[in-house]
Amino acid sequence: MLYFVNSLTASSYLLAAVASLCALTALFLTFRYVSRVTNLVKRQNSEEPDSNDAWPDVSIVVYTYNDAEGLSELLPTLINQDYPGVYEIIVVNDGADLATDELLTALEKEHTGLYHTFTPRDTSNLSRKKLALMLGIKAAKHDIMHLITSESRIPSDNWLKLMTRHFMEPGTQVVIGYAYPDPECDTEPGHDMRMHDHLIEGVHYLSAAINGRTYRGDGDNLSYRRSLFFDNKGFSGSLQLAYGDDDVFISDVATPTNTKVEIASDSQVSTVTEDPKKRFRHKKSRYSFTSKFGKQNRLRMYSFISAMQWTWLITTLVSICLSPLNPIIWAINAVVGAGLWIPTVLIWRKAAEALHAPKFSISVPATLMMRPLRNLNYRLHNHDSPEPRFTWETI
Repeated sequence: MLYFVNSLTASSYLLAAVASLCALTALFLTFRYVSRVTNLVKRQNSEEPDSNDAWPDVSIVVYTYNDAEGLSELLPTLINQDYPGVYEIIVVNDGADLATDELLTALEKEHTGLYHTFTPRDTSNLSRKKLALMLGIKAAKHDIMHLITSESRIPSDNWLKLMTRHFMEPGTQVVIGYAYPDPECDTEPGHDMRMHDHLIEGVHYLSAAINGRTYRGDGDNLSYRRSLFFDNKGFSGSLQLAYGDDDVFISDVATPTNTKVEIASDSQVSTVTEDPKKRFRHKKSRYSFTSKFGKQNRLRMYSFISAMQWTWLITTLVSICLSPLNPIIWAINAVVGAGLWIPTVLIWRKAAEALHAPKFSISVPATLMMRPLRNLNYRLHNHDSPEPRFTWETI
């Protein structure tokens, strides 16, 4: 009997040691991964764009679908950008919405450098957004292009300058920006979860891009060269997909040497929508499906960190169950748990401040632990999504 008790105690200590190792590994990788993003925001905020006269000419391509009101808010901020070079604005009116067309026709009379085109209403068996972007890119006069949507909101008149400055460095072909949901647009239950899920996803793809392993961007704030687009035959690598313009395409063309990340506070854009819950589900479903077509293994590091966190939890619980009356086991696991989650909360709280997310502190452990399960649920039920996945499903 004594041998059995001693064996359980030894097993408890061994599991506590395993839990400690998992916690240390998860904390180290979380700090390394997240700090890349927060450190870059801090550094880029302190850098002033060069004020020389050699700024390149650029084209801003705006995608819109039945959103005249959104365009009326967005366009003045684009027209009034403090940019030393020449730039044009090309709006692609998907579906030839009449209200949007009337707004753009009126504004074009007042502002030179503003143009618009449209996609036919009856387009079928094609990705509408990719078709619209192709039309806008073909219409662009300049090689450097900034892609946004009518849901984007530009926070500063320095946005264009900040996003363009990287193209003045030799070899830059792609610039990954960041877009965050406007907190004021989402007041429904679960809004913090959606905001923080977006934050976590953003940190992962931004950190990967900073580390030279770019696997996606965000179509609400993304830049690349027109020549790069045509040299790679546009969206030919994902023609069968209803989406993929900002993840499959970017993972195909981005390299460790041709891609930069711009996340200074004034370069980040917010996004607005009438139905944030629906938009969240749509984006989750979309990216969980199209991610398998990209070249980069986007889940490798994130999955490993999650595995370490779950292993910590399981080994901690089993360790306590094997010796429930042992105060030393309880003390060891309590210290390890505090050592894992207190720094993790501080790390993610700092990231939330850097990327305009709501305060992220008490809910950090639950959010990080449960998010892989929610992602798995989206992947398992992707075939039930009403959203089109392939072009032949597009209505």
